[in-house]
Amino acid sequence: MMVTTGGAVVHGRLSNRWGPQQHMTEAGTRLERIPSQIGTWQMVSSQHLDDSARAMLGCTGDIVRSYVNPTGKSEASLTLIVGPPGPIAVHSPEICFPSRNYRLLDERKRVEIRDSLGIEHEFWMVVFQSQDLEARLLHVYYGWSTGGTWTAPDNPRFEFAGSPFLYKVQLVAYDSSQRGAADPALALLREFLVAAKDVLISVVSN
Repeated sequence: MMVTTGGAVVHGRLSNRWGPQQHMTEAGTRLERIPSQIGTWQMVSSQHLDDSARAMLGCTGDIVRSYVNPTGKSEASLTLIVGPPGPIAVHSPEICFPSRNYRLLDERKRVEIRDSLGIEHEFWMVVFQSQDLEARLLHVYYGWSTGGTWTAPDNPRFEFAGSPFLYKVQLVAYDSSQRGAADPALALLREFLVAAKDVLISVVSN
């Protein structure tokens, strides 16, 4: 009986069954502090996930924004969410984008990015192609964090199972190589690492 009850308690915490914990709620509120100006990137639109997505993920906070870089005339989108580690860890672009008329071109790749403080972060990068006449390439970077460095584990649900809450970030942009510009999603991601370090809060163990 004790084993069964213990398992239920763990599952309840991971799924946020008994409501958000204090630190997770605070983490969600602080997401709005991500600036509208990130380095050379200027926000042009801001919204939130719809109610069904928020309920599915158990989010206590989310931002969905588009940024443009006037210098390079590039555009990229940023989605940042926080919530219980179970649902936050399992949803990936490889699951979502094919249902939006994109096809996966290749297996995801793990990339390492060093921020301005010299700290190494890891992200997954995956490329999709739109299934329309334009057949544009879409670059997507994503990773998870408990408030410190960003990582790209093979099994995030297992990796973060003991965490009271979890962040996920996703950067998306169409390939702009034909204009001779750098990957917009990667460029915004590099700037985001600097902007986010004073916004995210580290996990506090209970």
